[in-house]
Amino acid sequence: PRDEGSHCIMDGGKYGSFGWCFTSKSKQSWGSCAESCPLFGPFKVLDAKIDKSDSELADTIGAAAKKVLADIRQHNNHNNHSN
Repeated sequence: PRDEGSHCIMDGGKYGSFGWCFTSKSKQSWGSCAESCPLFGPFKVLDAKIDKSDSELADTIGAAAKKVLADIRQHNNHNNHSN
């Protein structure tokens, strides 16, 4: 079967923006896919890269925020002790 039982078939937008897939194991019925359907092929690869970049960005922002907070605390402690 064209959808291999695990992803949507893109037919140039003919059956919606997300393609179509079989909706029964017997392959007697089918329907349009939705945003929640699993990705495949280059879309799946791109999604994995986006997820990885998102995670790396969150880690970088978290580390930068911790450094800024530590710098602020150090600055405040220095000012409190010098008064």
